[in-house]
Amino acid sequence: MNGAVRRKLQALEHPQADTLTLDSDAEFRTLVKWAENRKIRFYAPEDRKALDSTDAPAWPAALQAYVQDLGGDVQSLTGKAAAPDTKVAREVVADWLLSYAVGMEYSDRADTLSKLEAAPAAAAPAHAGAARAGLRQTARDPIPVLTLCRAPPRQVRRQPDSPKRHTSRSRTRSRPRRHPP
Repeated sequence: MNGAVRRKLQALEHPQADTLTLDSDAEFRTLVKWAENRKIRFYAPEDRKALDSTDAPAWPAALQAYVQDLGGDVQSLTGKAAAPDTKVAREVVADWLLSYAVGMEYSDRADTLSKLEAAPAAAAPAHAGAARAGLRQTARDPIPVLTLCRAPPRQVRRQPDSPKRHTSRSRTRSRPRRHPP
């Protein structure tokens, strides 16, 4: 499983954050059910039955309706109109869904987190300063994954008497745009 999904699972305190793989459709369905029941809570408890019955043949349609109700689109996330059927597609949908859940978790705890930020250093827990410093350092540094994926600039070897060649091609690939939660 990719690192972003794993970190979000850990931040949301998922009971299997370190062992979940999303290799099977059953794991993915259980994750969606957990996210709605424990963290997002978009539907009223009686309206969650379609997502809770993970073995039902109508579950893929329930997932598409759920993601659409949250403001997303399974087709734009996975490139397919059907429910995610590969590990990569499941990870993309899980990443989007967990991002939404992190936002909901933050909005639930916004007052508490704001008070921690405003509190003097002496009143904060001992690990809060180190965590805050780590977050600031992470915000300043480029994302290592993007740095590793970016191809190095291509060196053009010129002969001393040949004119310079300029290329106008972009070296970066455009990524599909994700909708914010």
